Parts: sequence; structure tokens; C-alpha cells
Amino acid sequence: MPMVIRVRLTQDQREAWARLSRSRTLAPRVRERIEIIWRCDLGWSSPRIAEALGLHEQTVRKYVKAFLVGGGAALADRPRSGRPPQVRAADRDALEAVLDASAAGGRAWTLPQMVRWLATERGVTIRRGRLSVLLRHRRFRWKRTKRSVGHKQKDPERQVQAAADLATLQGEATRGVIDRLYLDARGFAPTLPTGYSWARAGTRAIVRYEAPQGRRVNVGGALAPYGPRPRLVYASRLGKLDGAAFLHFIGQDVAGLPAAPAALPAGYRRARPGVIVLDNYSVHRSKLVQAARPALAAAGVSCY
Repeated sequence: MPMVIRVRLTQDQREAWARLSRSRTLAPRVRERIEIIWRCDLGWSSPRIAEALGLHEQTVRKYVKAFLVGGGAALADRPRSGRPPQVRAADRDALEAVLDASAAGGRAWTLPQMVRWLATERGVTIRRGRLSVLLRHRRFRWKRTKRSVGHKQKDPERQVQAAADLATLQGEATRGVIDRLYLDARGFAPTLPTGYSWARAGTRAIVRYEAPQGRRVNVGGALAPYGPRPRLVYASRLGKLDGAAFLHFIGQDVAGLPAAPAALPAGYRRARPGVIVLDNYSVHRSKLVQAARPALAAAGVSCY
């Protein structure tokens, strides 16, 4: 009958090993050996540990004996012969710095591009598959990028002034002096853009395509979050969203004017001024909208 081997850890050892087992950089083989010692400390027999971890009993006894002789250091992998790794820690750090800077600077990277960069800049040769494994170990993932227009904001002083203007308008809207609305538009089509989906290897996920011609739905919305009566106004339409449709929306749905800006009665003015905050969409800056702005301003409706 095999001899029963017991391990008794101190409280300090248990706490230290608990911290070590949570490390993301710990090799799976070392983590498995730590699990062997953990279970042995709980009073499990070698056959029970082997069955639970899917190991041979001799393997369990080997590492328990090694721990009793050499402590935790005996559980680490021994140095291996052969060629040392081609990618050094300094190379990984340099590549990670480039990826981090690129994530904030608008540059996207693929595996072939990174392989070429390592060969050119660091003199390192590595396969794409191996590089992918190394990056995943360092918590890098292949994922969608995100679009940004921050690079177009080239006038910091104007941004500061705009923020101050909007803060002033917010205060007036909160006190009920004006109506302040944020307006935007969005188009919806029956066909989704091509994206990613989890699927079994060798199987391509299929998304049905439907032609969007004549079926696109444009929706305009204006939100007034401040003041005594917060409200959301929206309207949808089939077909193109042009200057005429935009003027109709802000004139009748948003501002509540009794007629189109050019057809308003002489001297008409809203009971409370309204300020509509827009983005730089081309329809918002079209010639038709620009021509109607004086009439809107005379009626108490301005666009910011």
C-alpha cells in the first residue's frame, strides 16, 4: 500500500499562495502544481487529487515530495535547453508602448504589420500565431475600433467659448427664460452592416440582406432636458432628409410655429425664445436653412 504523504501549510503560506494563484501571469502548469499542494493541505489523498485534476497518481506524489524537500521553488519549471525565446521582454514592452500610443492616436495594427515592425525596428523574427499568443497573455485583444472626430477640433479657444455659451444657455433654460433643445437625426435601413459573430469553426454566420432603396427611415429628434417642462419631440419620414424637411421639423414640431418661417404673420414671435443646438451635418448648413435663419430669429428661434 503506498505511503500516505501529508502537507501542512502555515497560515502565512496559505495567504501567500492565495495571492500567487490569482496572478494572471502564472503559468498553467505551475498553477496546477499549486492546486495539488492546496488539496493535499486540505487532507485529500493522492488518488483523489489525481482523479479531480485528471493527473496520474505518480505525478501528484512527485510534486508533493518535491514541495516537501524544496518548498514552493520546487514547483517552478526547470530551465530548458534549446534556443532562447526570440522576443525579449524589452521587445514586448516596446511593441506594447506602440500599441498603446496607437490606440489613442488613430493607428490600427494587424498581426502581419506587427510582425514586420518587430523585424524592422527590433530585429526580431516571430510567427504571427506565436505573436497572437503573446499578446493575449499580455491582455491585448483583436477588437473593433471606434470612430472619433476629435482630430477635427483644432480651435481650443473656440471650444472653451462654446462650452461657456452652452453653460449660459443651460442656466437660462433651467430658470425657464428660454427653451433649449438638442437636435439630431438618424437614418435606419433594413440591412445591418457587416459585423462579427461567434460561430462554429468552418461555419459562416449568414445575415439576410434586404435592399434599402425606398425603405430608409429618417428620424429627427429634439430633447429639452432643462426647465419646468422637459420634453422630447421626434418625427420620422421615408425618403431623403433635406433642408425643406429639416425646416418643417424645427418650425412646426420643435418650435411650434403656426406656419413655415417665410409664411409667418408679420411681427409674430414665440412666447419664449428657443435655442436649438445642432451639429455640423450638411443639411443643417444648407443654403435653404441659412436663408430661413433670419425669419426664424425674428420669430424667436435661433440655432447654435
